[in-house]
Formats: sequence, structure tokens, C-alpha cells
Amino acid sequence: MASADASAKASDRVTTRLLRRLEHLRAALRDPDSGVRTAVARALERVESREDVACLVERLSSEDKLTRLNAVYGLGAVGDETALRALVSALRDPVEDIRAAAVRTLGELRAPVTLDPLMERLDDESGLVRRQAIEAPADHDEIRSPDGDDRQGKQQMGPGHAVTRAPASGAAS
Repeated sequence: MASADASAKASDRVTTRLLRRLEHLRAALRDPDSGVRTAVARALERVESREDVACLVERLSSEDKLTRLNAVYGLGAVGDETALRALVSALRDPVEDIRAAAVRTLGELRAPVTLDPLMERLDDESGLVRRQAIEAPADHDEIRSPDGDDRQGKQQMGPGHAVTRAPASGAAS
């Protein structure tokens, strides 16, 4: 119990410091220098975007199917690395609609690092998810070879992920 209290107090201190920094940033939006105002606006946008992503990732754990489904689509709209990781984890959701939405969303994002996790869904128990997984690689044009072979030139893109890259133009087969 003491550990939980200490953790909550530490979290409160971090939140308080962050809020103070955000206040200073927001005040700088009135700076006479337009370059400063632009930099501050970008910094605030990044901070708010990270907060949004964290909230969406948290919503993937909701008991409510619709909340999880909305989180999948929201993460797809963000499309950053954290969102991609969360969407890949949603491929293992127990509800087929969530898995299918995650497959569809990842396919639309065209992130090469997601191709292998998408291909793993070809073995999903759900026909809906398998159909989405079949269509998903069609959105990955940038990693397809000119002859349509999607499995040439494997390249590692991080722990446990292999990405298929098309050979360079003019490369011999």
C-alpha cells in the first residue's frame, strides 16, 4: 500500500511539473518573435499528441468493444510509432471486429514494419480478419517488387520484425 501511495505522489509531482511547463509554453505563445511562437505551437502540438496517443492506447484495454474500436481508428489517425505498436498489439484482441479493424487500419497506414504482423493474421481463426489480412498488403505498394513478389529482400526493422523491401530499380532477379 505504501508503494502505491509513493507511486501516486511521484506521479502527481511529475504531472504538476508538466503543467507548470505547459503554462510557460502557453505564455510564450504571446512572444513578439514569430519564430518563438511557431516553435512553441509545434512543441505544444507534440505534447498534446503524445497525451492523446497515451489516452487511446489506454482505451485499447477497455472492457467496452466500441471504445476499443474507436481507439483503433484514433490510433490510425495518429499513425506514429507508439500508435503502430499499439495497433499491432490490437491484432491479438479477443474480439474479431477489433482485430479486423486493426488489420485494416495498419494496411491503410502502409508502415513497412507492420507487414509481418499483418501476414500473421492470415492464420487468424476469423474469416473476416483473414480477408482483411489478404487485402492489407495491397496497400503496401512501396515494398512490392515490380513483378508483384511481396517477399523479396527481407530487412530487419527492429526486434522481432522483418520487413520486405522491393529490390532497387535495375537490380537483377
